[in-house]
Amino acid sequence: MPMVALLLACVGDPAPEPPPDPPSTADEAGARSMRGWLAYLRAERDGTLLAALSSASADETDPERRELLLAWVLDAEVRRATGDRQGLREVLLAVGPSLDPGEPASAIVAVVGRDLPGWQAQVAATGRLDLGPALQWWGMAFADGDRTGLAPDPGASPIAAARRARWLR
Repeated sequence: MPMVALLLACVGDPAPEPPPDPPSTADEAGARSMRGWLAYLRAERDGTLLAALSSASADETDPERRELLLAWVLDAEVRRATGDRQGLREVLLAVGPSLDPGEPASAIVAVVGRDLPGWQAQVAATGRLDLGPALQWWGMAFADGDRTGLAPDPGASPIAAARRARWLR
């Protein structure tokens, strides 16, 4: 018997590679958040944000749409925290391309000062997102009072109305 065959007979076949770990719930949530943030930034760039948010507010049970709304609320919080000097876009651009999906979330947490994963978990558990602060910041309101269709709030402060005008141009 050749020496190699004898050694293999004594040692046995090498153990097969273990299968890769399945993605964790946190990884899936992080990827969904990133897709929501990117959809938000794309809609903002393309001038379709109001339409996207109006359709998203109609179905908050869809995780992808909920992430779009979360991005909108986060954008308002980032702007409030920085005195309107930065938005979600600037925070994500400052991070740059990252191989670590937690890095953009960490940058947002640093600016906003909110437990982002805890907030996302709470929103996922309750299925409801408080849009009030973002609506107030942007001078917007629900068009029909039923959390569907966003429209300019006629009672918005002059500062919020100016923000809305800048945002919707």
